[in-house]
Amino acid sequence: MSNNRLNIDLHGVTFAVDKGASLMERQIRWDKSIQPFYKKNIDDVDVQITLGERESGDLRIDGELQEESDGWQFYHSDQTGWDCIKKRSKPLEELEGEQDHSPYSSRLKITNDMKNVEAYFHVHDRHKHTACGWRNMDLLFLSLYFPFRKRLLFHSSAVSLDGNGYLFIGESGSGKSTIARQFQDAGAIVLSDERNVTYVENGQPFVHGTWLHSDFLANSDLLVPLKGIFLLNQAEENQVVRIASLQEKYFHLLRFVTRQLTPPYWWENTLAQIERLNLFASMYNLSFDLSGAIVTEVRKLT
Repeated sequence: MSNNRLNIDLHGVTFAVDKGASLMERQIRWDKSIQPFYKKNIDDVDVQITLGERESGDLRIDGELQEESDGWQFYHSDQTGWDCIKKRSKPLEELEGEQDHSPYSSRLKITNDMKNVEAYFHVHDRHKHTACGWRNMDLLFLSLYFPFRKRLLFHSSAVSLDGNGYLFIGESGSGKSTIARQFQDAGAIVLSDERNVTYVENGQPFVHGTWLHSDFLANSDLLVPLKGIFLLNQAEENQVVRIASLQEKYFHLLRFVTRQLTPPYWWENTLAQIERLNLFASMYNLSFDLSGAIVTEVRKLT
């Protein structure tokens, strides 16, 4: 594997990620969670991604401000695309003595056709540069990109057991990593305990993981048929109850799909894919304790 480039394949969605010279000098390393998705040769790359250290050169912002969220400001230009910036916590007057005087801690530039991405960030918090080495900017980009490709990115954990995929959704702290560990102890393969992708093809829903992770580093590149989506609730007993209402299912799917920047195409494509997934995927309320017995209950589903 090259030290400065990765070719990545997320089941038909391909990326070429290059680290710039400044990052090579600092020896920023790829997180091991990316390794299952690495492909030595990819002939046709969908997205070219370049990573670099934020320099104090041209700091002009392209476009007009469209949204603000979690410290990010999102600008858009019909000519150049998206310019997403996150300002530094320190004011510029306190940055004397630092080599980089940029007011931005992170910056992500994305062309309108989604084919070219530039990601810049400061490298002083080296321990925070996980996965592709571009902190939470990979999540921001993927949340924008997958609806563009008619796929959904969920805040979730997912496993493959007996050739079937199970997707677990819930609030932070609801037990997504805990349930993944229980299934892993029963022989399942964890796809990801943080972000997973679904899509529907010819009426069959599928799920696959990403390199994004929480407690698990050993993500998997498996693509499996999605047998069920489970809304998590830690409890004193194990129970699986089917959710029959399409309206309730739709509400929960929309609630846990990843969204940070939401231009019009994002809403149009996301809502259309949620409607498809809602029609073809089964959903359940899942209550579970810490015994691991819930795996047996889930296996009984037809």
